[in-house]
Amino acid sequence: MVKQHILLFRHQSKLSLALSAISLVFMSASFQTMASDNCHHLVGCEKKYCEINQQLDIAKKYNNQNEVNGLTTALAQAKTHCNPAEFQEKLTKKITQAKKELADYDTKLITAESAGNKNKIQKYQNKIQEDENKIKQWEMELATLKQASKH
Repeated sequence: MVKQHILLFRHQSKLSLALSAISLVFMSASFQTMASDNCHHLVGCEKKYCEINQQLDIAKKYNNQNEVNGLTTALAQAKTHCNPAEFQEKLTKKITQAKKELADYDTKLITAESAGNKNKIQKYQNKIQEDENKIKQWEMELATLKQASKH
């Protein structure tokens, strides 16, 4: 009987830890989404600072000291090292990489279509759409950065 209680306690503890980890993952994703939604009007380093600051505010609100420490360091590093020219370069590289992935997904989509695999067709259509959206967003941000650097 005692052995059963110990095993049940261990199982509940592992389950509790797993649920806590899952909650943290979802909270982190929510933090990033909220931060990027409120900073969408900014570009470049300013957008980066805004997103980190918003994540920092949320971490403080939830009294998550480890997250606060990490984000404070990230913000200091961003303010020290972020510059518009490097930001443009990194953005250009992201666009180039995403376009390569897009071409790869196009090839995989064609293969899935010729095989008649509906699940993979849907999967690659979704990935193509996601990448196209990212590329458009990054290209607009890059154009805005280039325009701002001319002034």
